Amino acid sequence: MLKKLSLRSKIILIMVLLIVFAFISIFSTILLNIYRSSMNQAENMAKEVSKANAEKITSEFERVETIAQVLNENMKNMIKSGLQNRKMLVNIQKDLLSQNTNIYGIAIAFEPNAFDGMDNKYINTKQYGEKGMFIPYVTRDGDKFHVEAAYTSETDMTWYNTPKQTQKVFMTEPTVYKVNGNNVAMTSIVTPMLNDAGKFIGVISIDYKLDILQAAIEKIRPMGGHASLVSKNGVYIADGNDKKLVMTDAKKQGMYWKNIIDKTSNGKKIAEYIKSKSNQKFLFAAYPVSISNTDTNWSLISQIPQKEILKNYYGILRFVLVVAFLALLILVIVIGTFVTYVTKGLKYAEDHLKLIADGNLSEEIHEKYFKMHDDIGRIVQSMAQMQASLRNIIGRVNSETIEVVNTFEIVKEDMSTLGTKINNVSATTQELSAGMEEMAASAEEMNASAVEVKNAVENVTYKAQDGLNTSKEIFERASKLKSVAEEASRSAIDVGQRLDIKLREAIDQVKAVEKIDSLTEEILQITSQTNLLALNASIEAARAGEAGKGFAVVANEINDLAENSKNTAMEIQDISNLVLTSVENLKNSAEEMMNFIQRQVVTDYREFVESGEQYKRDAKMVEELVSDFSATSEELLASIHDIMLTVDHVATASNEGAVGATDIAQDTASINGLSEQVIESTDLSKERLDKLTELVSIFKL
Repeated sequence: MLKKLSLRSKIILIMVLLIVFAFISIFSTILLNIYRSSMNQAENMAKEVSKANAEKITSEFERVETIAQVLNENMKNMIKSGLQNRKMLVNIQKDLLSQNTNIYGIAIAFEPNAFDGMDNKYINTKQYGEKGMFIPYVTRDGDKFHVEAAYTSETDMTWYNTPKQTQKVFMTEPTVYKVNGNNVAMTSIVTPMLNDAGKFIGVISIDYKLDILQAAIEKIRPMGGHASLVSKNGVYIADGNDKKLVMTDAKKQGMYWKNIIDKTSNGKKIAEYIKSKSNQKFLFAAYPVSISNTDTNWSLISQIPQKEILKNYYGILRFVLVVAFLALLILVIVIGTFVTYVTKGLKYAEDHLKLIADGNLSEEIHEKYFKMHDDIGRIVQSMAQMQASLRNIIGRVNSETIEVVNTFEIVKEDMSTLGTKINNVSATTQELSAGMEEMAASAEEMNASAVEVKNAVENVTYKAQDGLNTSKEIFERASKLKSVAEEASRSAIDVGQRLDIKLREAIDQVKAVEKIDSLTEEILQITSQTNLLALNASIEAARAGEAGKGFAVVANEINDLAENSKNTAMEIQDISNLVLTSVENLKNSAEEMMNFIQRQVVTDYREFVESGEQYKRDAKMVEELVSDFSATSEELLASIHDIMLTVDHVATASNEGAVGATDIAQDTASINGLSEQVIESTDLSKERLDKLTELVSIFKL
């Protein structure tokens, strides 16, 4: 590769390589220092961010612990002075919640009778324990406060039992509790309460909703990364990148998280570059979050993508590369210009020798090189002497060969003319033969297409005949449909008329029931008179004394008979009234039915008859159309048959013409072969002169 380069190119290449090597060495050192500085700066920033925010959270927790201690002292003083007041203490809890908006709830849980010794008095009270224990738990409920017992028999008591056993402040793992009917994820700072004798009397628990911590963590964005707050056991308390991770086990995110938790759970600080599941490299910087005198080692972990860390570095890298490229480009241009100027004479000699090698002897050498007395000048002057000698020799050879070439050109031209004419005849004959063959092929294709069309038309003809038969059947069915509809219409009218007559007769017959009503009225009048007669008989029997007792019995029986007759007559009257009402309803229904028959049924039958008539006319029209189409299809079939006969004759004639044209083309080809043999003999004689002419023709004198 290097051997093919010019001297100028070799000099430029060597100098450029030296400069590029120097540039790479210098800029690599600069970029490496910038890279290390960026990484160290990011690591220090991540540590500082983690530390500052961890201390901020720790400070908040310690403030909450202080609130619990102050509340503890106030309760101890309240107990000492004998001023225990449950309601007042609940109000204190509410005041503390009002003053500290970050706190979700405050629970004060005393041991049985440890507060005021009055637990029995408050048994089954909603705000206290199941046995009346003073364990109020005050939480936020919108703008109000909710109070309930801090625990029940079903509550997990780890938050209570652990500080009871250790008598130290305890911070719970993130847990979900049911508060006021809702599941709430929270963590609690639990402070044990001891009396002056050092005896455990209960706990104060101050609760943080994880949503509050989540909102604080989401604001932490170190260098485009995010932060996570993780408990000692590796449970996500908050995550600034994915809220769904809260309350899940961080160790399940990968082995690298397990290693981080193992270190941070012991209160260690870390700053490491770790590759995540997505194969992306992150800077993890962890700082402990804990309360003094507890073993709660939470960790605030800042996670910064390496690509964000190196964003400024990549910007500097692009700038440095652009500057280096421009500087290198300028140096290459300067070196190229200098080397080109120095080697300009050699380049001219090289170009002129190429002209001589290509046969161009007419180009004269520039006068300025005859005035040069250095090595380049002497080379150019010797090259001019060689050019003059070659021009003289080539001129004499060229003049001798021109005469011989002219003689052979005349012979070749005559034979070429003869060959051209024979070729024209042969080509024309071959084209004629090919055309006849194509015509025959086209005729055969037309014949095949005509057969397909004939079959299609025959099929259409058969379908048309079927359609004609079908249309006749439709016409017959339409006629029958019309007849049936007319007969049904007449039957409906007759039935309606007969029904109307019979109904009116039945109504007239039912009027006899009205006579029953008048008869019952007469019976009621008779019973009324009978009652009056029985009453008079009873009075007379009473006046008669013992002699009238038998008559009094008869009077009572007559009275009972009259009363029974009255009741029976009234029942008959009620029944007759019911019958008359039913008859009236039947009459109304019958009249509605007759009106429906006259308005709807008879009208529908008439429309049905008209539809049958229209159906009949449409069937007749379809029959006529199909009949015309069938006749047209038969005419088309006859025409296609004639076309097929004509195309067959054309194909036969085309095949015969193609055979004759092929014979003519073969004879012409034989003549052309003989003519080509004569031309080959002439060319063979001229070939040697052409070689000589070719050698001489490359030179321009």
